[in-house]
Amino acid sequence: MQLILKCLNSFIAFLLLLSSIAEMSATESKPLETTKRFNLLFLMTDEHQAAVMGVDGNPIVKTPNLDKLAADGIYFSAAYTPCPICVPARASILTGRSIGGTGIRRNTDQFLSVTGTPLLNQKTYDEVLNVNGYWSAYHGKWHIPVYRAGLTKTTDTSFYHNFGYAIHKDDGSFRIRHLEYEKLLEIIHQNEPIDVSQLQNGLQYLNFFRRPYEPVTTDFNYGQPSPKEIENNPVDKNGKPISQAATIGKLILDSKYSLTSFQRDLVLNALQETEKVRKHEDKNFNVTASFIFPHPPMVVTEPYFSLYRDKNNKPIKELDTLIPESIDDRSKESPYNLSTDNAVAYFHDKTKITDVMSVYYALVTEIDDSIGKIIQKLKDIGEYDNTLIVYCSDHGEMLGAHGLCGKFVFYEESIRVPLILKLPGGSHKGLKIDRPVNLTDLFATILDYTISDTVTPSEGKTLRAIIENPKTTQRKDYTVIEWGHENIPSYCVVTKDWKFMVAKSDKAKNALYDRKKDPNELVNLLASPPLEREKYNNIVSKMKSKLLEYMEEINHADKEVVQQKKFF
Repeated sequence: MQLILKCLNSFIAFLLLLSSIAEMSATESKPLETTKRFNLLFLMTDEHQAAVMGVDGNPIVKTPNLDKLAADGIYFSAAYTPCPICVPARASILTGRSIGGTGIRRNTDQFLSVTGTPLLNQKTYDEVLNVNGYWSAYHGKWHIPVYRAGLTKTTDTSFYHNFGYAIHKDDGSFRIRHLEYEKLLEIIHQNEPIDVSQLQNGLQYLNFFRRPYEPVTTDFNYGQPSPKEIENNPVDKNGKPISQAATIGKLILDSKYSLTSFQRDLVLNALQETEKVRKHEDKNFNVTASFIFPHPPMVVTEPYFSLYRDKNNKPIKELDTLIPESIDDRSKESPYNLSTDNAVAYFHDKTKITDVMSVYYALVTEIDDSIGKIIQKLKDIGEYDNTLIVYCSDHGEMLGAHGLCGKFVFYEESIRVPLILKLPGGSHKGLKIDRPVNLTDLFATILDYTISDTVTPSEGKTLRAIIENPKTTQRKDYTVIEWGHENIPSYCVVTKDWKFMVAKSDKAKNALYDRKKDPNELVNLLASPPLEREKYNNIVSKMKSKLLEYMEEINHADKEVVQQKKFF
């Protein structure tokens, strides 16, 4: 018996030793991210095409600061927007929900009242961080339902006051205006008044900036007489207002007063303010810089305007090499109407598209310069290594691909977006991940890396698993993008090799593209002759299954509609 007790005591001691060793090992190997909280710097642009960055392989555009951020962090080369339009995409990014989950499906939903249909009732990651003691400041473009901006007494998001906007009632409608910037422009106008009637040499007038601009050849007002009176928007030769997408040129304004510079300075001031908050209140910070550009109107100040133009004020020849190969696409097989009547004509024009590109690239470089100053400020206050930095854009820009401008479609130029993460502590430097991810994943990722929160509900998934192991089986090999209207495809499934577009309406076309053989998405395989289509039965079946799996997981309202869809 004594021998048995002795053996038992020895065995218990051995177990205790193993337990102690395990505890020591766990403590020693515990990653830095789980032992302290970190700050968040969220950098966002509007309508930045992923291919217009050096880190993505663009040999012409100057984006040294974004490229350096990617070298210090992780670049996701296959990141996709939840929806290729501003308001739904931004609502999804903030909440980690699809457009079905938020209920925000179109840009007009930004004017929804808090007393109306209960949409977007999830907490944003900003709110979660705020509840957890973070000091928060949001500067720049908002563009989701105004009642969520903390500008009414019905919400608890008062920290969004810091983004510099206010609700402005005009003719019975509610708008969000950048009142602080408008005050600056008014001061400039008073000091340097513009007599519109005296404008010459084709200069036009932009009412928002209260300054003239010089149109390039692709601007609808190019070659038109200078205006004799102020217009709210540029007008065509018949005096009718034109789309802001057709406003392209050089803004006659000192670059230190550009909207990008103004938004940058607000963020620099916010970062400076965090020093006091960190010292006296012992709080982490959460700062957002949401830049409006390179979204139209595409007007840019000097010295940026001339960066991609030659001494004759023409687009540099190097841009010719980047004209989209699909620019002439007017295929009847496309799920989108690409006829001449419904396309913006100059985006089919190879001789003019580089004019658009030169201004667009200039806007991107101006933002890159501002991002460089923001990151330097973060280093100056000693918080660079203690901060999770995120850079993304809400959606892309067609920029002449398929002869289109803007977004709205499931083509790659519209839905693939930049995504860079710089982790606290600088781990995984220079990592590039080419598996499809979605911006809805940012909600869970941000909470994971800042406050170690992995339980707050989200339709997206933290990117930590794929960062730690890019080949992990814990991540799906596809992502889904949605669209809130029914006249074109409503759902898009993207894998590394295939793209599958599904229309909710029977009146709209479906599509399948072989991304390896047809990277420009010119041949819709579902429009092939019947015998050819049969070759893709298995692929279509797999892609449909992936879409249904996604819908099942989030309890999507249209699951039965897709289940009943026939593709042959």
